[in-house]
Amino acid sequence: MVSGLETGVVENVSDVGLFSNRCAVWLKPCGMMVVSTLNRNWKSFALASVGAEYVLRWLQRGTHQWDKFVTPDELAHHLGNNKLGISEQAGVVYSPFADKWSLSSDMDVNYMVVAEGGTLEEREVAGLVRCARVASRGDKRFLITHSEIFPGSFASTTETTDYLVQALGLRRTSVLRWGPRGMQQLSEVKTGRFEIEGFAGNAGPDHIDQFHGMPEFLRTLRGM
Repeated sequence: MVSGLETGVVENVSDVGLFSNRCAVWLKPCGMMVVSTLNRNWKSFALASVGAEYVLRWLQRGTHQWDKFVTPDELAHHLGNNKLGISEQAGVVYSPFADKWSLSSDMDVNYMVVAEGGTLEEREVAGLVRCARVASRGDKRFLITHSEIFPGSFASTTETTDYLVQALGLRRTSVLRWGPRGMQQLSEVKTGRFEIEGFAGNAGPDHIDQFHGMPEFLRTLRGM
């Protein structure tokens, strides 16, 4: 998902942190997510809960649980924990005289934020790029293995290796073969004495298998 729109969902989930994490997992690097939700204060209780449900009857009674409303600071905290930064924010207000909604600086009740993230810290992987370039020329041996797990709270091994592949102007090749400990290899990159092996994996045990496969990986490295 390069971009996502989450409208009226956040205030209905039981775990905002987990929800933010799942959204971050599916958001591609440099992606954008728009979140629309309700602030939690006495004004939102009066207008969004009592007013919208019991007075104007726009919504069925009991639709909202006011204690689940999320303040802008709380939302920013959860997004920040998942490497998503807020680039824009605005309130959404209703004018009964014009009978229309409009953007506003008033975020007391309804508000929206634009969150962006997934950008890799290039300086943190600059050393890997240099080593990969040397190995691609055949001067060193460099083997990277990874499972395709997206933790959400930090750049995954897949995103990191994708960055290396792009930085070196290479392309992944799709494969389907068995690796150490029954791991299923899905992709590879080979040039000079530099190699990347990508394995299937969406759970903790798949990640740990990488450690148990170390003897086989070391033999591959010595044979390069």
